[in-house]
Amino acid sequence: HSYDAVVSERDLRETYLPAFKDLVTKANVEEVMTAYNRFRGEPCGSSDYLMTDILRDEWGFEGLVTSDCYALSDFYVPGRHGVAENAVEATAMAVKAGINTECGSVYRNIPAAVEQGLITVEDVDKNLRRLLTARFRLGEMDDINPWSHLQDDIVEGPEHKALSRKIATESLVLLQNRGNVLPLKEGQKIAVVGPNANDAEMMWGNYNPIPKSSITLLEALKSMVAEENLKYVKGCGVMDIQYQPAPSFAARFLEMSEEEIKKAAERFAINVSDMLQYAQRDLALRETFAPALDVESVLAELEGYETVIFAGGISPRLEGEEMSVHLPGFSGGDRTDIELPEVQRILLKALHDAGKKVILVNFSGSAIGLVPETESCDAILQAWYPGQEGGTAITDVLFGRTSPSGKLPVTFYKSVDQLPDFENYDMAGHTYRFMTEEPLFSFGYGLSYSSFEYGQPKVKKGKISISVKNTGSMDADEVVQLYVSKPDDPLSPVRTLRAFQRVSIPAGKTVKLSFDLDGETFTWWDESAQDMTPLKGEYKLEIGSSSRASDLQAVSYRY
Repeated sequence: HSYDAVVSERDLRETYLPAFKDLVTKANVEEVMTAYNRFRGEPCGSSDYLMTDILRDEWGFEGLVTSDCYALSDFYVPGRHGVAENAVEATAMAVKAGINTECGSVYRNIPAAVEQGLITVEDVDKNLRRLLTARFRLGEMDDINPWSHLQDDIVEGPEHKALSRKIATESLVLLQNRGNVLPLKEGQKIAVVGPNANDAEMMWGNYNPIPKSSITLLEALKSMVAEENLKYVKGCGVMDIQYQPAPSFAARFLEMSEEEIKKAAERFAINVSDMLQYAQRDLALRETFAPALDVESVLAELEGYETVIFAGGISPRLEGEEMSVHLPGFSGGDRTDIELPEVQRILLKALHDAGKKVILVNFSGSAIGLVPETESCDAILQAWYPGQEGGTAITDVLFGRTSPSGKLPVTFYKSVDQLPDFENYDMAGHTYRFMTEEPLFSFGYGLSYSSFEYGQPKVKKGKISISVKNTGSMDADEVVQLYVSKPDDPLSPVRTLRAFQRVSIPAGKTVKLSFDLDGETFTWWDESAQDMTPLKGEYKLEIGSSSRASDLQAVSYRY
């Protein structure tokens, strides 16, 4: 709401804009939302450079532009952007910049802005035309809305559930499999432990619809493991905490009716799900808690079970946008640390020390620091927030119904010590593209139950091709990745992903695949032309299974 993101034109064009450009020019999205922050001194919602020069003129976007919710208030609310005196001025700035519709209430001031001469009726009509066009295309003006027939039996039908399961399965990333503990064998005794084993809501993530039904990991395991071979012990919460009394602690308790509470505070909530999630208004409980865990009791309940599936990680109730969360490692939905919550770390080590084979299924929407867990866990499966069919998808992988084939879309760092300053938007040291240290798990990394042998890449007639053989005994998918770098450019990334292909390879078979080497492959920021353009010169092409240097084979190429 107040931050000013200042980035170089090169970083803007090579790093921050390409994903948005592809969505506009290739995926043909119909609507774009502007961000809260400022960009080079201007709120994104009033930036002619972003919304007119780039979005409309360069990319040819003809769709709808909306503000983020109540972002236009940031133009004038004290302590935020401070670029407008009041809501009327903010309205005029946004209308002229091309915010066609607002999530909020500032646009109630459009008549006043016209009356004061800050904008014209023509300015309003230009935005209104785009807004009404979108509403007509959605069928809102039709006698019978063309989408009204989409009932639950379609949205929640077998085809969509199968798609949800497929997406979840392909997203699962096997990070570690020491001693080939996975896949599990049917008939063995299995204990399920951890706070996320039976939490359907956690699997949905943030900004989610609410499905009619969800299958948690525990439910999926119950459907395929005999009751006498399956034991569930929650063990701990995501962040089990107990109050540590301080000498100066004092509290006053009041009993009020619901109406009195509503009058006392706009919002006051305590969400109880094995943890204090948040409280607002005049209640502040920070850094006065410690993990609450009875390890002895958990181990006693697990006697006779040598294999433990630990469903851990964090939760979308802890990480998200502008959340009232103030707990160790979390602040307002942001993360102040990347480590696994301490209570889980303690329990995982105890399970390991007790001689259990530990399989960590890590649920999170972001990277987690798992250095101790690479020692205490035999296998680590990154599950993200896998959606309504997540439990079934995870079980499919754990028991080898399908081989894991997901690859990391982010770098997993060893600790926050490897992270650069997050308020510095210069790309030096940021992400796999500019990182020179060895991370815990590299961008693009992910193991399989099978094994693959890459041939020698060959370049011919504007293509790079390679043969990949499945040398294992199981049919499996592999995601082949193409990285490009420009060795003669000191500001060039170490490597940057230019293309990838998912291929299904039967056991013992070989497939040949190729990538086009066209102008887009070699498009970089041209300082002299001040534009993104295909640059002539020497390039290094690397092809393989992840961004880790040891997983890549390189060839030189002159474009």
